[in-house]
Amino acid sequence: MSISFFSEYVLFIVSTIIYQGARFVSSIIAAKILGPSTFGIWNILSLVITYGSVVHLGVINAMNREVPFYQGKGDFHKIDDIRRNTLGFVLISTLCGCFILIILSLFISDDMRKYLLLTVFLFSANQLYVYIQAYLKADVNFKFLSYLQIIFSFVLLVMSIFLTLKLGLSGFIIAQFGAIIIVYVLVLKSKIIKWSWQFNSKNIAQLIKIGFPIMMVGLLYSFLTTLDRWIILHFLGIKQLGYYTLSIMVVGIFTLAPSAISQQIYPIMARAFGQNSNLSDLIRWCIRQIVMGIGITIPLLLFMFFVFPFFVKTYLYEYYPGLLSMKITLIGMVFFPLASAFGNLLNVINKQVYYMIVQFFVLLVNLLVSTFLIYRGWGINGVALGTSVSYLVYVLLLAIIVKNMLKNNVG
Repeated sequence: MSISFFSEYVLFIVSTIIYQGARFVSSIIAAKILGPSTFGIWNILSLVITYGSVVHLGVINAMNREVPFYQGKGDFHKIDDIRRNTLGFVLISTLCGCFILIILSLFISDDMRKYLLLTVFLFSANQLYVYIQAYLKADVNFKFLSYLQIIFSFVLLVMSIFLTLKLGLSGFIIAQFGAIIIVYVLVLKSKIIKWSWQFNSKNIAQLIKIGFPIMMVGLLYSFLTTLDRWIILHFLGIKQLGYYTLSIMVVGIFTLAPSAISQQIYPIMARAFGQNSNLSDLIRWCIRQIVMGIGITIPLLLFMFFVFPFFVKTYLYEYYPGLLSMKITLIGMVFFPLASAFGNLLNVINKQVYYMIVQFFVLLVNLLVSTFLIYRGWGINGVALGTSVSYLVYVLLLAIIVKNMLKNNVG
């Protein structure tokens, strides 16, 4: 590992910890102010952002892989073409997504409608923010991205506390939108990103062909980490989903750390594969990613398991019914560093179909086990256990597939 990579790796990890810490603290404060029932509404509305990637049909995912790949080949004209078409499609698809959400808002209650319409603004801002992140990651510019994350974190924390106190859930949503706008201003002033765009249907179709399977992997991953919310909402109701907030926060924390490492290593793997198609290089980066992920996850897991409950009992006592489900969820989080590393390898070698098959199967496992345990009277604790079991199955199946592919030299 070079010194420059290590320094950027440390900076990005630190900024990610600050970023996630700010989101975690702002969520805790909002949860305290709003209470389980109202914050349970946000647990559902936030899925608009989580599932929002579907509107760009994978063009951002294609850019994230193809830019470092063509950097490895030295084809910078192709890189410029990819970036411009990606931005053009993101702008148009975001407008379409906003229109669909506005139409959907007409069919829900007045109270929910105002929150959803505010979420539309957050959705539109977030889509372009995702493009900015992908642009910088694909260019391996994690230094500037780290600075953006740190600034975003402090702005979000200050705005969310103030606006949630003043405006409730509406203020919490507006604060997230406002923090992204500040990031936009900084990016525009920096002039690091080229904002030229075009809409070449042939080139965009090619990007969708490349990126759609990768996007589907990400979307199914989002379903895997949020299916528990839908199960609880359907069988147990919004208040129980509010109690489950602690588990949702845990998943957010423990998926972000492996994801931060994955985001750094993925373009490096793609660039290396573009240079020499050497599988042994990918294996080394995969192992390195697993070691890094476990190194961060285990200490954090121990802290959340043994120390955080004291905070819940004293500050978030309204959410105490969800404490056991949080501990059960923590056990499942052990497996995520392995899953993200195996996933990177499969994406780089263009074997996403195996990845998707595993995800579909694991979603079914989660649904069946969680539903069975609910009927056995386990409530949200049963959903947490079903989710943790599905994470274990997820990693085991991915490990088996990767092992067989390596044995057969990737088919």
